[in-house]
This record gives sequence, C-alpha cells and structure tokens, in this order.
Amino acid sequence: MADIGGSAGTHIQFQQDHNLSVPKESVTLMRTRDWERIKTQIKGLKETEKGFSAFAYAALGIFISGGLGLLAWLPAARVLPVELKLEFAWITPAFIGASVVGLGIAISCWIAAYVVAKAKETSVDSIVSEMESIIEN
Repeated sequence: MADIGGSAGTHIQFQQDHNLSVPKESVTLMRTRDWERIKTQIKGLKETEKGFSAFAYAALGIFISGGLGLLAWLPAARVLPVELKLEFAWITPAFIGASVVGLGIAISCWIAAYVVAKAKETSVDSIVSEMESIIEN
C-alpha cells in the first residue's frame, strides 16, 4: 500500500493487486509514411504484366497459321498451270515470311516477359531489404 499526500492535506491511498505481463517478442515501431511506401510497393508487385505473354501467343498463332497455310499451299501450287505459277509466286515466300516473323516476335515477347518477371523479383528483394533495415533501426 502507498500513501500519496496532497497539498491540501488530502491523502490518496492505493494498493497494487494486478500483475503486468510483458510479451517476450520485440515490438518495432515504424513511421506511417514508411509503412505506406512499402505497402504501395507491394501493391505494385501484385499486378502482373500479361501483355507480353498474350502478344507472344498471338504471334505463335501467326507462326502456326503460316506453317499450316504453307502445307496446304504447296500441293496446290504444284498443279497450277505455268502462267498462274508466276502470278502466285509470292504466296510461298509470304507464308514462310509470316512464319519466321511470327516465331521471332513470339520469342522476343517471351524474353521480354521473362525480363519483366526478373525485375519484379528484384523489386521484392529490395522491399524485403528495406523492411529489414527499418527493423534494425
């Protein structure tokens, strides 16, 4: 029991009968703006870039269409009369060109999608290191 005297001659008495328990884990205080910055960065990582992959599959479709078109065209081109063979001589290179360009675009887009995914992975690592530095400070 403790006795605290007042200036006017009144006394307040109190008795401690409650135990205070302190958690064993450490508590880290953080400024609100630091937390908001990290939260914004994490939200940005949630959005995935699917444009490159979608365009790559469209280009793959062009490649396959060019190849299938060439397979259908070659037997038909063999039975054309000589005068028509010269008139339709551009079709075979067009099918081959479409296939090559489609495959090139598809590969380029898949590489770009991989680079974007790696950049996001690096971003995650930077966010984690920033969070660790905040905890250390």
